[in-house]
Amino acid sequence: MAILKATIPILFSTLLSLPVLVADIVCQSNYGAETLDVELMVAEPCMLNGTRVNGIVTLFAGGSLIAVDAIIDGNLEAKTADFVELNNTEVDGNVELRDMVGDISIVRKRWDDRNHWRVKFIPN
Repeated sequence: MAILKATIPILFSTLLSLPVLVADIVCQSNYGAETLDVELMVAEPCMLNGTRVNGIVTLFAGGSLIAVDAIIDGNLEAKTADFVELNNTEVDGNVELRDMVGDISIVRKRWDDRNHWRVKFIPN
């Protein structure tokens, strides 16, 4: 019993010192005004409505993303995805959209002149 009592604090302090890993989740629905600390994988229709994603958003074949008033604090990557629509949405990382099947739409209510945008369109 004494060994067990001595082991519990050591085990507990070891667990507290482990790094917190960002989880991967597959977007299968709509997200509202919430914060997701994840790497978000999109392989079907996904909507972010006022959502903040602290991680990379990756779209795969068959995936589509509609983001309205959202923040993606990471990269937005897509390859052979159906479409991407960003409506008043901020992406604080790189945006790489390759071989898209459908449309790409970016709508902003206000453009900040201090930001420099570079958009490159590559034929499918």
